[in-house]
Amino acid sequence: MADGGAVGSFGRRGRKAEKEEEKPLTLKEAIELMMEERKLTREAVHKLIEDSIRASYKSKFKTDENCYVEIADDDSEVNLYMIKTVVSDDDLHDNLMEMTLSDAKKIGSDAEIGDDVLQLLDIKTLERTSVTSGKQKFKQSSKEFQKNKLYNEFKTKEKEIIVGYVQNIDQRSGDCYVDLGGGNSGVLLRQYQSPLESYKKDDKIYCYVEEVRMRDRGVDIILSRTSGQLVRKFLEINVPEIADGTIQIYKIVRKAGYKSKVAVFTESKILDPVGTCVGQKGSRIQNIVRELHGEKIDIVEYDELVEQFVANSLTPAVIKMVRVMDYESRKVYAVCDDKELSYAIGKEGLNVQLANKLTDWLIEIKSEKQYGELNLDSDTRSEADELFASDSVSPEADDGDIETLKVADDLPKAEHSRGADALGHGAASAAAEQAENPAETSSDNEDQEDDLIFSELPFSDKVKEKIAAKGIETVVQFADLGAVDIMEFFQFTTKEYKEFVSVLGEYVELVDEN
Repeated sequence: MADGGAVGSFGRRGRKAEKEEEKPLTLKEAIELMMEERKLTREAVHKLIEDSIRASYKSKFKTDENCYVEIADDDSEVNLYMIKTVVSDDDLHDNLMEMTLSDAKKIGSDAEIGDDVLQLLDIKTLERTSVTSGKQKFKQSSKEFQKNKLYNEFKTKEKEIIVGYVQNIDQRSGDCYVDLGGGNSGVLLRQYQSPLESYKKDDKIYCYVEEVRMRDRGVDIILSRTSGQLVRKFLEINVPEIADGTIQIYKIVRKAGYKSKVAVFTESKILDPVGTCVGQKGSRIQNIVRELHGEKIDIVEYDELVEQFVANSLTPAVIKMVRVMDYESRKVYAVCDDKELSYAIGKEGLNVQLANKLTDWLIEIKSEKQYGELNLDSDTRSEADELFASDSVSPEADDGDIETLKVADDLPKAEHSRGADALGHGAASAAAEQAENPAETSSDNEDQEDDLIFSELPFSDKVKEKIAAKGIETVVQFADLGAVDIMEFFQFTTKEYKEFVSVLGEYVELVDEN
């Protein structure tokens, strides 16, 4: 019993000694600890302390209107004051809000009636329930401050790329939680995950911050791996010419995990926008492909000429000819060799679907033989329209999870005048109205028509050679040809055809005779 008593006594003495060694933190130490643990500024901690004391004061006196909290500049102490108005000794009606002149003179000898004076109040005199209210207010204010701080911090990162590490994956919903550092986390919802990607704990992951939203219980940071903007941001990071605006992105369409198509353009006359984006030996684009876990990316050049833009959009297929069928319904034929058909259409039609979205035109892929059998220059054109209606997909139709991202909204749409387009691949004529109707033109216009000699117009030498090879010297002679397929007649390349239409369009009106 003696031994047991000794042991028990020793245990009590040990706990007492341990307790005596635990010194409470000073106010300054408590403030610095809170700043470190909660990543708060000194001013923020001061505000939290003041709010909690005010809450305690209000709990006791039912108001905090005359409460004043003062924290020393060196954080050594905090004082609580009651603000009272000085009244005459025989006019005191409210002990909480007023103080007699005699009592005020004890605080400050120069006090006068009507002055406000500060009466020091011992914080320890606040009742336990009041202190509890203060603690609750402190916790609530601290959480609210943390929430606002987190929201403001990540709101500035909205629509940007952020890097984090996979924290855990909800097995039921499939949502992936990402550690963003500083004790903060975002959520990569299942709907924003690329279908061909899988994640495991501690994986490093780049995400697009889709949305940051405030909730009662905290802040939601919604991340995405499927947004077309993710591709855009990766391009800005890997291609300095895009970041500085030398090369601009016209539009991005994407089926996450499978393929993205990006249309780019530049005002520079010496820069190849596609080659610059791809990089030497594909180095730049391969960096992005790796970040997207092998997703294919087609970089194509945007062109105001519909035919050229459509042909570009169908890469990697080589398109021999594009013909606009209907401007109102935005339908075109793209003609290629038989061996190119599978590339143009793509696996499960994905390549042409993305091209439809990229160009905003309905593209029908045909081999040369199929196109020739359509006899589109005859009255059977209506049959071609029926063919479109029966087996084509509208560019506005729902393509599942294909996302369209239009970046350069201020650009002209990828189309040109009816006449200029019909001139290229359909039964069309280059009619110079002033030349054919001299009676309806002024004498100045007649003089101008007489001078419209092809060799004197600002064509390239190659275009001039091909025109001269056909024995065509003037615009009037060209107009007399009637309905011709210009590319076939002059054996123009697409680039030469574009130049021909552009230059000639500056001098004459090109009219569709279909």
